[in-house]
Amino acid sequence: MMTPPSAPPEPKAERRVLIVEDSPEDREIIRRHLSQDPSISYVLTEAGTGEEAIQALKASPDFDCMLLDYDLPDMDGLEFLETLEGGTGVAPFAVVMLTGRGGEIVAVQALKLGVHDYLVKGHFTAEGLRHTIEESIHKVETTRELARQRLELERLYDEARDTDRRKDEFLAMLAHELRNPMAPILNAVQIMGLRGEDPQIREQMRALIERQVRHLVRLVDDLLDVSRIARGAITLRSEPVELTALMDQAIESVRPSVEAMRHNLSVRLPDEPIQLQGDPTRLGQVLVNLLANAVKYTDPGGSIEVEARRAEAELILKVRDTGIGIAPEMLPHVFDLFAQAERSLDRSQGGLGIGLTLVRILVELHGGTVAASSPGPGRGSEFAVCLPLPVEQADADLDSTTDDGKAARPLQILVVDDNATAAQCLAMLLQFMGHETRLAYDGPEALEAARDFRPDVVLLDIGLPTMDGYEVARQLRGRAEHRSTLLVAVTGYGSDRDIRLSHEAGFDHHLVKPVDLATLERILSADVPEALARRA
Repeated sequence: MMTPPSAPPEPKAERRVLIVEDSPEDREIIRRHLSQDPSISYVLTEAGTGEEAIQALKASPDFDCMLLDYDLPDMDGLEFLETLEGGTGVAPFAVVMLTGRGGEIVAVQALKLGVHDYLVKGHFTAEGLRHTIEESIHKVETTRELARQRLELERLYDEARDTDRRKDEFLAMLAHELRNPMAPILNAVQIMGLRGEDPQIREQMRALIERQVRHLVRLVDDLLDVSRIARGAITLRSEPVELTALMDQAIESVRPSVEAMRHNLSVRLPDEPIQLQGDPTRLGQVLVNLLANAVKYTDPGGSIEVEARRAEAELILKVRDTGIGIAPEMLPHVFDLFAQAERSLDRSQGGLGIGLTLVRILVELHGGTVAASSPGPGRGSEFAVCLPLPVEQADADLDSTTDDGKAARPLQILVVDDNATAAQCLAMLLQFMGHETRLAYDGPEALEAARDFRPDVVLLDIGLPTMDGYEVARQLRGRAEHRSTLLVAVTGYGSDRDIRLSHEAGFDHHLVKPVDLATLERILSADVPEALARRA
């Protein structure tokens, strides 16, 4: 009968020990004691003088432990330690002092110089020697680990302090940025109260209020995106996107700021159409934020250049400016949350310091990369975005709008919102566009109005009293006469979950307040005719 082969023995642990001892007899005792350990293999190096030990350390410094005789021919052990440590009192490995004197004074001096333990010659056993070596090595390892943890804690403390500082700066900047548009809005309202009969002044104030409200909307959107980033809740709604259209929209968004700063803006795009696959809203946000960053940090009269080109399977898009540039120490942090290169008073309208963070995250979600470069302060900067191109670029569907951007015929539109002022203003806009409107201020009233009015479109708030907009939408979809009615959610809730819930309830579109008029016009002119055709 064959017996199974026995398992191979566990490999021994290895310790590299430097013995600094001028007595051959004492060295032999140490060798014999250490050779008796069944679990540890000791690799020994021997030196008879301090100078020999120093040379051995220069040749191979990575010892685990040193056994150091106090009485050496050329120097005593304490002098050797002073030379070894450079007066720091920190040896690079465990040190055990060997002494034949046994005096307390020597022991205290040795411990002050970084010795981890000491043994009196002729009074230690083999087991005692091995135990002392292992305990000394353990002390060194523990000390190193504590030092590493202390450094890590200091690093975390510095990071937390820096984060707290940037948070305070951000909150101060947020308060400033929110107050900035509020002041001209209030002034415009007061001017219209005093001179509202003058059509020219009324139009100027209307345009001013619109610009400031759009600025507020962008701030709120950025803040909401920060929350989504923290929760990992940003998702993309991918579709074919044409680069030229995307760029035109982005430039239109920043054109007022460019003109106000008298910047020279140039754009160079490829002659052939370039089509990306991605979320048009998020890609537009990337372009707008990069352009807004260039405007913000470029002095009046400076230049901003946008260039895009195809490089094999990638689109490379660069935004260059002649602005204040980026200091070398700031370059690694330009995409950090709440980071800004400058927060001085003359840059007080510099935004919230989250735009470039959103750029980085949105580009990465699209499978791309973004990088910043600058020759230095005062010499401008460049941001380069690389985005993958789809293997096959299909032609994007174009919206079927009429020449004037309005619906093909006047529509019957039911506006439902418990905020009476908001509902009345939206209805007034729709009437100016030529549509017939009806108002309702809660769910039951909306269901009753829909039965009598038979709307083509329902603009429906979600947060209604008594019955929320989701339930109103479900009940409308349950009626045969409203199954083809276009339902548009108009709400202050714009998370991915809110959009999913609205679609599940039967909404065709989900618009976040305040509603962009161009988006609403596009829906009314493009989607409503299809709904009417289905109804017919």
